[in-house]
This record gives sequence, structure tokens and C-alpha cells, in this order.
Amino acid sequence: MKRYLSISLLALVTAVPLVAQAPKGWMVRADRSTNASDPDAAGAVKFVTMGSGFHATNPQAAVFWNPGPQQSYLYFVVAQDGTWLIKRRDGDASTQNVAAKSPSDAVKKPDASGQSINALEVRVSADKIDYLVNGTVVHSTPKTGLTAKTDGIYGIRVNHQLEVHVEGLAATKQ
Repeated sequence: MKRYLSISLLALVTAVPLVAQAPKGWMVRADRSTNASDPDAAGAVKFVTMGSGFHATNPQAAVFWNPGPQQSYLYFVVAQDGTWLIKRRDGDASTQNVAAKSPSDAVKKPDASGQSINALEVRVSADKIDYLVNGTVVHSTPKTGLTAKTDGIYGIRVNHQLEVHVEGLAATKQ
């Protein structure tokens, strides 16, 4: 059964080289599982233009961006169990929790067909960052410490063993 999760935005600061197919100008970095009890599936990561958005097929987790020279980014994700989390990655092996995995009624779980649609938004202001799921603020952080650096490019991160359609991915000045 295919599993779908729709994502609108992830604040991506910077990242690293191409490892899979991608639309022109986009880069892909596989983020392979290091957990033996939650292994990656076989096959290659695919990221293609589809309709007015993008479609990712991920046997392994991957980060997609248009492009950036160094891997250093903040990511905000939702899971099919109705939770969300925020992490910061610096370098190949260093990740730190900004906000631990937390449940929220704002995160839609898959329906009987195994599909769910969640719109994620990250609002960066001068002194704080708001993280929204389907229009609801699920967390806010001060723009200091792990979340101080938000200037740069943006992109998305899709976890392993998911098929995801992305629409409305954009950065706008408020």
C-alpha cells in the first residue's frame, strides 16, 4: 500500500550534494536510516515535477532543496501518528532536537485509504519562529540558540518509506 503525506514548507537553511534524480535546479541528499529496527526500503529516491508541485518517492529519507553549499538546516516534520517535531542538522551526523516529538490534533492522520494531507508553514519574524500545521500554531521558538540562523534557502525533508506530494512550496516576505 502506498502511503501519502502532503507537506507545504520546511525552513531549510543550507545543505549538500546530489544523490538521486530531481527536477532541474533541485538537489537531493539521501539521509539513510541508522536504526536497524526501522530500516530503509530498497530502491532509489525519486523527486519529480508533478502537476503544479513535486512528488517524492522515498525508500530512504531525503532532503530536497534548490541549491545550497553547506549542510546546515532546521526542519519541521509531521508523522502519520499525529505528531510533529523540529530538529536542527549541522554536518553529516549532527542533529539536535529543537522541539521533541509531540502530538497535536492539528496533524491529520491517514484516512481509510492510507492518505492524509497536512499543510506545514514556518513563519519567521524578527524575534521568533512559529510552526503551523493546517493553520494552527503547534509551537513557537525564540529566534536564538538552535533556531537563530534562518537566513538562506528553503526546501523539504521527507522521511523514508513514504510517497509524498508537495504543492505550494514557497518563501514569501511578510
